[in-house]
Amino acid sequence: AWYRISDDAQDGKGETIKALVKFDGKFGEHGPHGLSLGPDGLIYCMIGNHAQPLGVAEKGSPYHSFYEGDLIAPKYEDPGGHAAGVKAPGGSVIRLDSDGNVVQRFAGGFRNAYDLAFSREGELFTFDSDMEWDEGLPWYRPTRLDHVYAGGEHGWRSGWSTWPIYHADGVPPAATAGRGSPTGIEFYYHHRFPAPYYGALFACDWSQGEIIAFKPRPSGSGYTSDGEVFVRGRPLAVTDCAVGPDGWLYFVTGGRGTEGGVYRVVYVGQVAPPPKLSGVAAAVRQPQLQSAWGRQQAALLQEQAGAQWEAQLVAVASNATNRPEDRTRALDLLQLYGPFPPTPLLVKLARDTDPTVRKKAAYLLGIHAEPTGGGALVLLLRDADPAVRRQACESLARGGFLTPPQALLPLLADTDRAVSFNARLALEQVPLDQWKRLVIEATDIRVFLIGSMGLLRASPDRDTTLAVLARGSRLLKGQ
Repeated sequence: AWYRISDDAQDGKGETIKALVKFDGKFGEHGPHGLSLGPDGLIYCMIGNHAQPLGVAEKGSPYHSFYEGDLIAPKYEDPGGHAAGVKAPGGSVIRLDSDGNVVQRFAGGFRNAYDLAFSREGELFTFDSDMEWDEGLPWYRPTRLDHVYAGGEHGWRSGWSTWPIYHADGVPPAATAGRGSPTGIEFYYHHRFPAPYYGALFACDWSQGEIIAFKPRPSGSGYTSDGEVFVRGRPLAVTDCAVGPDGWLYFVTGGRGTEGGVYRVVYVGQVAPPPKLSGVAAAVRQPQLQSAWGRQQAALLQEQAGAQWEAQLVAVASNATNRPEDRTRALDLLQLYGPFPPTPLLVKLARDTDPTVRKKAAYLLGIHAEPTGGGALVLLLRDADPAVRRQACESLARGGFLTPPQALLPLLADTDRAVSFNARLALEQVPLDQWKRLVIEATDIRVFLIGSMGLLRASPDRDTTLAVLARGSRLLKGQ
C-alpha cells in the first residue's frame, strides 16, 4: 500500500497513518516505486509491470481503454515464466491528491521503470528497463528514456507482444541506452556544476554501474536526447540520486547483497555564481524547486512576501520583458502555493508572443477547466508551435471540454506524432455521433487512419468495426 504519514502535532513524529492506494500482484522489484509532486499539485507514482493499483477511476483517467493488440494466438511468452500472463497496461503512472480521494491512471505500457521526474517546463520523464535476455530477438527493446504525457501508451507487453516504436497508437522514446537496469533519476537545476549540465537529467543504471547525464532538447512537440556517462564504477550498484541544497549530486548504492553507501559528486573548478536575489524574485529563481528542500525554501519566501506574493508573481508572469522561464515559474508558484492563477490572466497569456508562455497557460487552463478557458484552448489548436498544439489537446481532454470535432480532425494528420496522438485522445471525449462519419469519410487518409483508432477505442462495436474495415478495404484497392 501507499501510505500518508501526517505529523499533526508538528513535533517530528507521525501521529496519523492513512492508506491512500493499495496494490495487487506479486511484484517484488516490479512494484510501485518513486513518488514525485507534479506542477499541478498532484502526486505521481511509477508502478512496475507486476503490480496494479486498486481503486483507480478509469473513466476519468487520461490513460484508459488499454488493450493487448495481438492478432496471433497463442502468443509466445518468456519460457522461464517471467511476466508470463501479465496483461496490459503493464507498468503505469498514477496520480492522486494528498487525501487519496482522486486516483487516476496517467500513462501506461512500461516494463519496470523505477523513478520519474518533472522538468522545469513541467514535462514528465522516466527511464524504463529492457528485458535483458530478449536481446537479439526481434521484439527486444533497449532501456529507454521516455517523455511521458497524459494518456501516453508506451507499448510494453509480455513476451513477443511488445510494440515496435513505429506503431501509431504508441509513444516512441526520447532516447535509448542499450542494456541496463534503470533506477533513480533527477533533473539538475542548480548552479554548482558547469553550465552545460543545467537542465540535465541524471539517470542511474544499477547493473551497468553508471549515472548517465541525458540532455533532453525539444524536437517538435516532444523531446530527443543524447546521453553521456557522468559517473562509472566497477562495481557501482547505484539505486537513486538527488541534488542537495549545496548543489552537488548525491547518490546511494546497494541492493541484492551489494555494498551500500552514500556518495556525492563535487565539481572542482570555477563557475559563475548566480545573482543574489530576495523576495519573490528569489522564489522564481529557486534552485531545484521539485525537491523537498527547494519547495520549503519557496514556502519561506512566500511567508516573507505576505500579501504582496500574488500581485508580484502576476506581475512577473505578465511582463513580456522577463525571461520566459521566469514567467512560467511565477505561474507554477501560484499553482503550487496559491492563490491559483486567475483564468483571465491565463486566457491573456495564451495569446502571448512567446510559445513557452502560451504552453504553460494552456497547461493551467486544462487543470482549472473554466468555460472561458476552453475557448482559448480551441484557438491554440491552430498555434504555430507544435508543443503548444499538443498541450492544447492534452488540456482539452483533461478539462473535459466538448471540443468541436472540426477543430481536432485536422490535427489527426499533423506531421508531429505527439500532436496527432493527443488530438485523438481529445476527440475520443466528443460524442461519437459528432465525428464518426467525418472520420470514416475523411479524404485525408491519415485523418481516417488515426481517427479510426479513436473510433475503435471509443466504441468497439460491430457496426463501427465493419465501417472501419470497409473503408480500409476500399483504400487498399489498386495498391
